[in-house]
Amino acid sequence: MKSRIFTSLIFSLLGVAAVQAQPSIPGSAFPAAGSTFRLSLADTTGVQAGAGGAATTWSFGSLSPNGAYQYDTFTTPSSTRYGALFPSADIALHEVNPSTNYFVYYQNDAANGFYKRIANVQPDTVIYSDPANEFPYPLSFSNNYNDTYYAHYHSGTGFSTMAGSVTGVVDGYGTLTTPAGTFYNVVRLHAHRVEHDTVTFSGNSYPVVADFEYYSWYQDSAYFPIMLIGTTNVTSAVINRHAKLVGYRAGYNIGPSGVNDVAAGDNKFLIYPNPATQAASIIFDAGTGGNTEISVYGMVGRLLHQEQLSTAGGVQVTMLATGQLPAGLYEVRVQNNAGTHSQKLEVAR
Repeated sequence: MKSRIFTSLIFSLLGVAAVQAQPSIPGSAFPAAGSTFRLSLADTTGVQAGAGGAATTWSFGSLSPNGAYQYDTFTTPSSTRYGALFPSADIALHEVNPSTNYFVYYQNDAANGFYKRIANVQPDTVIYSDPANEFPYPLSFSNNYNDTYYAHYHSGTGFSTMAGSVTGVVDGYGTLTTPAGTFYNVVRLHAHRVEHDTVTFSGNSYPVVADFEYYSWYQDSAYFPIMLIGTTNVTSAVINRHAKLVGYRAGYNIGPSGVNDVAAGDNKFLIYPNPATQAASIIFDAGTGGNTEISVYGMVGRLLHQEQLSTAGGVQVTMLATGQLPAGLYEVRVQNNAGTHSQKLEVAR
């Protein structure tokens, strides 16, 4: 009898120890191509992240879903329309929710333990000259990191710059409860990102400060949040915007997001936006650098515009003015030592 009681006590203690163990999530747990996650978005009223610390219990079982979802699909860069522009990318993320629909391209910097954001496509296409360290690993209690990043890109009809800094710390581990269930041995990452952007529009420059704060909970089976709380504050002379997002995982490998962006046509350069009104960004592979010729043809083959650029190698961005073109369809052709490539451009009024 004593032996059985003692054995039960040992197993009970082992169970408690297992529940309260300090997990560590390796880079190998980062989602592979083909993984699709669905976050159920919830009412944000009164939702707070709560305290961190060791062996913490986070209780969010009473969250009220608002009926909207965020789909995050990981895929090979080459399976996306413009993956050929980013040969150093190891994986691409396609994120769709009620306010966004874009691709992010990541490179696995295994030597430093980060998945680095090297580019994102739409609504503004940004190629980072100093990539942003976004997914650190391993995720272990008290691990922390900091990073700076920079990009110069086209937005609307002008140039924009993005100079950001990010800090993060794994500030807790323990047990998490959401409407989807209870999860043990989770870690929480608290990240804070600040961007000082300058947006130029119609010849005028506007400083913009964007402040992002995220709490995300992970389990070692997959480096993708079981739950996410994020706040965004954007301020400038003309903008003062606050947004909050709360979501919990409602599915894993649930199938495609319903948005198809598999390669269609020439994928060696990107025109955005398309349709365009006053201007469009042309993102192209400049090969080893040197001269690039950009030509615009009417649909009957008449040359309407041509310009010569001298650039460094790799992915480059220029802006094509479309305000003087009548509404209709055009062919845009890019020619350099990486080859000759063309796409259709629609000009709308």
